[in-house]
Amino acid sequence: MKNKKIEVQLAILILLSLTLYKVNPVYGNELSKEFLVKGRTDGIGRYFEIKNSEYLDVILKSDREIKVVLESAKKTIRIKIEKVNEVSSFVNLTIEGLEPNKTYYKYQNSYKNEVIFTSDDNGVFNWS
Repeated sequence: MKNKKIEVQLAILILLSLTLYKVNPVYGNELSKEFLVKGRTDGIGRYFEIKNSEYLDVILKSDREIKVVLESAKKTIRIKIEKVNEVSSFVNLTIEGLEPNKTYYKYQNSYKNEVIFTSDDNGVFNWS
C-alpha cells in the first residue's frame, strides 16, 4: 500500500511541474519569467545577477565564459559552474553583494573542502 501512495505523490509532483512549464515565445522551451524562482539565475556568460532574493542580491563575474547556476536563499549562496569552450579549467571569479567585512564559509566540491574568507569593505570576494 505504501508503494501506491508514493507513486501517486510522485505523479502529482510531476503533474504540478508540468503545469508550471510552458513554452514562452521569447525564451523558447524554458520556464516563463513569471514562474522563475526568486534568488536564482542560470545561463552562459561572464555576468550573472540575482535581484529580489530573500537572502542576498548578488552579482557573479567571471573572466571567461562559463555555464552557471547561481542561487541565493536561506543564508546560502550556491554556485554550480561548468566550463564552456575553454581549454583551461581555471577561471577567476568575483562575487559582489555580500555583507561587508563578514566571515563566510566556502565549500568547493565537498563540505570537507572548507575555506573561511572575509568579504572586503565593499562586500566583494575574489577567487580562482
